[in-house]
Amino acid sequence: MSNEVNTAAASPGQPLTVNSRTNRRRKIGGWLRNRFAARNAYNGRYWQAGTAAMAALGMTVVWIAILSSPTGLGPAADLLLAGLLQLLCQWLAGNVLAIIFSALYIPVSRRFAAHALYTAGILFGFGYYANLTWVSGLVIAAALTFAAALAGMLIYTMRRHLIRSSRSTMILAAAGAALVLAAVIAWPPGGAQHLTLAEAGAIAAGPAPIQAGNPADMGPYLYEEWAYGSGTDRHRSDFGSHAKIVTEPVDASAYISKWPWLKKLFWGFDQKQLPVNGRVWMPEGSGPYPLVLIVHGNHIMEDFSDDGYAYIGQLLASRGYIAVSVDENFLNYSAWSDIPDNDMKVRAWMLLKHLQQLKGFSGEAGSPFYGKVDWDNVALIGHSRGGQAVSMAADKDKWFAGDGSLQLGGVRIRSVVAIAPTDREVDGRKAELVNVNFLTLQGARDADVNDFYGDQQYIRTRFTPSSGGFKSSIYLTNANHGQFNTSWGSMDEVPPGGLLLNLRRLMNGEDQREVAKVYISAFLDTTLKGDKAYKPLFQDYRNGSAWLPASTAYVNQYEDDSFVSAADYDEDRDLSTIRMGTAAGTGFTDWEEADALDRSRNAKGTRGVVLEWDGSREAEYTLTLDSWEVKRLTRSLHEGGAAFTFAMADLARDQDPNPAGYSFQASDLVIKVTAADGRTESVPLDRLIKPAGPVFVTYAKLPRLLENTWENGKYKQSNEPVFQTVRLPLNGMDVWDIASITFQLKGSGRIMLDNIGFAQAE
Repeated sequence: MSNEVNTAAASPGQPLTVNSRTNRRRKIGGWLRNRFAARNAYNGRYWQAGTAAMAALGMTVVWIAILSSPTGLGPAADLLLAGLLQLLCQWLAGNVLAIIFSALYIPVSRRFAAHALYTAGILFGFGYYANLTWVSGLVIAAALTFAAALAGMLIYTMRRHLIRSSRSTMILAAAGAALVLAAVIAWPPGGAQHLTLAEAGAIAAGPAPIQAGNPADMGPYLYEEWAYGSGTDRHRSDFGSHAKIVTEPVDASAYISKWPWLKKLFWGFDQKQLPVNGRVWMPEGSGPYPLVLIVHGNHIMEDFSDDGYAYIGQLLASRGYIAVSVDENFLNYSAWSDIPDNDMKVRAWMLLKHLQQLKGFSGEAGSPFYGKVDWDNVALIGHSRGGQAVSMAADKDKWFAGDGSLQLGGVRIRSVVAIAPTDREVDGRKAELVNVNFLTLQGARDADVNDFYGDQQYIRTRFTPSSGGFKSSIYLTNANHGQFNTSWGSMDEVPPGGLLLNLRRLMNGEDQREVAKVYISAFLDTTLKGDKAYKPLFQDYRNGSAWLPASTAYVNQYEDDSFVSAADYDEDRDLSTIRMGTAAGTGFTDWEEADALDRSRNAKGTRGVVLEWDGSREAEYTLTLDSWEVKRLTRSLHEGGAAFTFAMADLARDQDPNPAGYSFQASDLVIKVTAADGRTESVPLDRLIKPAGPVFVTYAKLPRLLENTWENGKYKQSNEPVFQTVRLPLNGMDVWDIASITFQLKGSGRIMLDNIGFAQAE
């Protein structure tokens, strides 16, 4: 119990003499002292245990936050400074709020209530920083605060009545806070997902395995690892005193007008002195070798990203490539300083500046690059914002045609790899690749760039006939964003907000990077070295089933320079016409031409035909080909062994009524090819490929509370329809003999077809 005292006031209207004023001051002073002492009222052992647990929870969250947003002083200094600041704030808030509660005569444990309010406040603040809405932030903050307090009290009860040990209440309370955080991390989300090959039913009898070695295996070349750089780097000796080549800084002030002063304080330079830093993996021998630049995306500036692709650099060097991981960390964000303006353009510009300086080194006798670079075979690999930057660099004249400082004569960028790229407009434009080989990789579980923007660059990549190029997209149903970089980890959001992400059944980082190694190595061998043995891998992922991890399902698109479109639905808005003839549909509940939409339901940049059927009657979609148009457009395929190809996406998310799970089955679709002489060939889709089906992803551990509102609704859409390319070899049938192609559909479903046409059969 606590002695609560009400100090009497002077009687109304009583004259205030000197003594009465003195008495009034004494009474007020006594009242204040009494209220100050009463701040500790009702503060028994149980309340103290709950208070200690809340304080431990607050300290733990602060430490997690500072480790995720470092100052650059080092982890030990960050933890010490953040811990001291947290203790000071906790002490001040605990006393000030307790005094206020005491002054208001609130009959609760004032210390406990003060610490509860403060702890909930800092948790709410971190939730706001993580872009939670105020409602969800308040609910989570209150729930965690209550859980920590309850855990502390329960542990004190166990200590008092069961354990009877001499351990301090603070240690037990810290254990309670740890239990609360562990519960948050392990909280099971809801939602069904088709994630692995087996669960998606995608392990169907496929084509014969490729008769070549695993492209992810280390090759026969010995190689050296070293770095070039400014020679004055404050934080990394590899680019400072240990740099093998000292490079000249570059002036980006023509593009960047604002450089935060804290960024200059950390790095020691501004936009007028950007360093040209790179980590090099170079094969031994005289060369010349193809050159591959690798560039990271936007990540915490102080958590350097460029060393996270060593697994790619080492693999490529062992297989006869010069690989360079480019440092652009100074363009990244920090919790303490913002991103420079126009960073997207400068990311691409810096890649070109690296190529320019390396071109100069390759012509200098005595340089490690002297005579060793095959400048006719250059590839760019980028991740996240870097994935957009590499496409921009390959289409450089769209942004840098007037930049006289760029001298890149004799450099040919043949291939681009975009890993989970962004695809924003820069100066109102986007990159368009012509006769540049293109590969993109994306994870369905990507909680950072969760729209498949690489698919949009895929759409904007084209080839002229006989150019020898191809493009491919690989969608991994169980991959995320960060694990393509060994430094970024499994959380695509910065903790503590990242603790709310659903990581259940996420493929492990080693498997995710193994997929990257297989596809990137095979892609570069095919496009830079002309090794066609790996080309079937991009046409059908099952060709590489012996190399690819089974912890995810795969969806892939493919198109090469031999493709001739019969119907792509971009030429007009007439349902009955296609490029090579006419179209007709029967038995559909919905038949329309529409934009292909990404996860956020924005147009991807292509259109397709939407077919929905309910199984109540036969549904058929028939393309009748004009023989003159076929012969005019497919001269290169005549008697050359052609394949019929099309891209298909499952629109189950839009089916009415929306099915609870995967509805359309590969056996529901039969492709019927009819020749002019009446011959027919009917092939069920599941004999060609068994698509993985739509993947419905639950991003958050508390989906009902978070997914519609977190990050401004970024995770609201659980599914993105992704195209799968299907190839049907026209065995024994000349493309000129084909009169019509019919898609026969049973059961029920909703799909989109696009890029229907013919290509050279491998």
